[in-house]
Amino acid sequence: QVKKNCINAFENQDLQFEDIVDFLKLERDPSRHPLFDVELSLNNFESANLKEKNLDEVQFVPYEFDNKTTKYDVILYANEVDDEIHFSFRYSINLFKRDTIKKFAGHFIEIINQVVANENIQLRAIKLSHDLISLQPNQMEKDETDFAF
Repeated sequence: QVKKNCINAFENQDLQFEDIVDFLKLERDPSRHPLFDVELSLNNFESANLKEKNLDEVQFVPYEFDNKTTKYDVILYANEVDDEIHFSFRYSINLFKRDTIKKFAGHFIEIINQVVANENIQLRAIKLSHDLISLQPNQMEKDETDFAF
């Protein structure tokens, strides 16, 4: 399957991103990505456990960078550290309140628990404790001051 997908991707490598967006006749807004608003980022390297390192006469010290921006409406980071996966959200405070993201996180945990309990579960069989409702743009909160949790 991987081989087939790679061959298909190579066959379409000349198709430019802009051509795809034009073909789909998507509405353009320079402040938003034209195809998606959510990203899942899996990082399976040991960055979370980096400490000071000394090699011969050179000393490396990790630098904590506090990034206060996001490329998409919501990004879910999954960082593999030792034998655990740590999840964190980054989100637009112009679109979401902290409580809304906490609800998303709770639903995500519910989904994970159901999949771990039954690895063959079908998507339609996954149940959430509360129904998510779709918000209209004028209903979105804009008074949140914190960036993420």
